[in-house]
Amino acid sequence: MYKKIEEKKKIKNFLCLNKILAYTLDNVFFINGDQYNIAPILLKFDITKNNVWLKDENWENYLININESILTKLDFNIGLNGEIKDMIFIFKNSIRSCLSTITNKIIINVGQVDNIKYYMSFGNFIYCHIENYFIKSLSVLTGEYKWTLDLKPSIPKDDYIKNIFGIAENLLWLTTYWGILVGIDISNGTVKHLLNFGHVGFEAPDSNSLSTYSYSLFDEINKKLCGVYNKQYWEIDLTQPETGLKVYNLTQINPDYFKNEWSNPEGMRLDDKYIYCRDIEISTISIIERHSGKIVWYKRINDLAPRPSIIINDIQIGDNNLYALDTGGTLHIFEKQQ
Repeated sequence: MYKKIEEKKKIKNFLCLNKILAYTLDNVFFINGDQYNIAPILLKFDITKNNVWLKDENWENYLININESILTKLDFNIGLNGEIKDMIFIFKNSIRSCLSTITNKIIINVGQVDNIKYYMSFGNFIYCHIENYFIKSLSVLTGEYKWTLDLKPSIPKDDYIKNIFGIAENLLWLTTYWGILVGIDISNGTVKHLLNFGHVGFEAPDSNSLSTYSYSLFDEINKKLCGVYNKQYWEIDLTQPETGLKVYNLTQINPDYFKNEWSNPEGMRLDDKYIYCRDIEISTISIIERHSGKIVWYKRINDLAPRPSIIINDIQIGDNNLYALDTGGTLHIFEKQQ
C-alpha cells in the first residue's frame, strides 16, 4: 500500500497539509523546498493553507506566506495554543485581540484576559479552555464572554479537561483526562452528554486510570469520534452519542499482527477511509480500514534489539505520502503505491 522512498535525518517540527511539507533541518526551516533562516519551536498552518504562523527559539513571532515565499517578523505575540482557523489570538501592549487570518486585520479587542490553555473558533464565537475545568464562550462581535461553564462539579475529583475536539450537532465535544466524553450546548454552556466508554450513562471511575475516549480523533465531516487504542477500534456517532458507539476487537480481526504480545497500535491521524497508527512498543506504523477494523498495511521502521529506544513520535499524511517522525529525528517518508 505504501513504499518507503526516503529518510531525512535531524528533522524537527514537521507539518504536512495536502501537498505542503514543512520541517526544520539544522536550524533552517523548509517549506516545499524553500528555505528560511529561522528555527521554529512552535508552528501551525491556518485555514487559508497559505500561511504558517510560528515562534522561533527566542520566542519571536513570524508569519510565512507560502504562495509568495515571504517571511514577516511580527510586532505582536501570537497564540499558537489553539486550532488556528480563520482567527488567531494576538497580544500587543497588554491587549488581547482576535486577528483574521484571511484579511490579516484585527476583528476585535477582547475585554477579559484569562489564562487560556486552548481555544478554537466556530462561527462568531471562540471557545476557550481556562485552567483545568472551565470552558468559556467568547463573542468576536462584542469581545465579551457569553457564558462560562465550570465542569468541576460534573466530573470525578482530581479529573480535568484533556482534549477538545470540535463542534457537532451544535455541541462542543471534549474528553477529560480519565476519558469521560462531554457534550456541551454551545448556545448556553449546559452539559448535554456525560458518557463513559461503552456506557450510555456516566459513572465515576474507581481509580485514576485512562479511559479509551481520551485517545479519540475527531471526524468533523462525518460527525464522529473514532480511535485505536487498547487493542480495539471504536467509532461513536455524535448525532446519536448514547446509542451510536461501535467497537471492534482488533486482536480477533487481525490475529497475525497481534502475534507479538507487545503489539498495541494507537491512532494518530485519520481520513474518510483509514486510521493511521503508531505502535510504540514494536516501532511500527500501520493503517486500519475504518469500516472493517482490518489492518491493511503495516511497516516496522526501527530495529527492536532488545527493545526500541527510539520510538515513533508523530505521523502525518499528505496527498500521496505518509510521514513518520521518530524521537531520533529521522523523518520516514512513504509513497502511496497505485
